[in-house]
Amino acid sequence: MDGFDLDDTLAGANYKQAGFKRLADIYRDAPVLFTPDSPFVVITARKIEGKADKLATEQWLQQHEPNCRRTYYVSGSDVAKQKAQIIGRLHLTSYTDNNPKHLSEMKALLPRVQFYIMRDGQRQPF
Repeated sequence: MDGFDLDDTLAGANYKQAGFKRLADIYRDAPVLFTPDSPFVVITARKIEGKADKLATEQWLQQHEPNCRRTYYVSGSDVAKQKAQIIGRLHLTSYTDNNPKHLSEMKALLPRVQFYIMRDGQRQPF
């Protein structure tokens, strides 16, 4: 199974650039950037500020990404390590993210996993 980041990877939504907007507002109109054609999981770095934020994320995925099987949330200063732990535990074969720093860290921890970078809606080997 494959794994994907969410913000600026599957969804055209970047809460860091949106300032003080709530995730619920950002995801209301977020465009789809990429749709995997097989079952996958989402592993996203996100500080959930309440039920509305999680609900907005989950509703967006249900509406736009029917092959998503589960969403994992990580936060803190060691996001790449947390994502790598989930990828390893789930035995994912690939993971796609838009953050080259995180991808480099995860690739060092999980050399057998195929990593991809998402740039401008294009998924490329990393």
